[in-house]
Amino acid sequence: MAGRIDAVAGPDIHLTSTHGRALLLDTRQLAGWALAAAAADAPTTAPVAAREREAEAPEGLF
Repeated sequence: MAGRIDAVAGPDIHLTSTHGRALLLDTRQLAGWALAAAAADAPTTAPVAAREREAEAPEGLF
């Protein structure tokens, strides 16, 4: 995976790929993998799964 890190929340890294796609990386799945800087135009070669969501009304606060 290659991209610009936008935010880190707990074990998750939110990043934008070099093609502009929003990605979520669960670092718990990276045990044993080294992280290193990549070229600015490096492609993402790992499989990326798109999660489909059903449109739902937001839950009430109270």
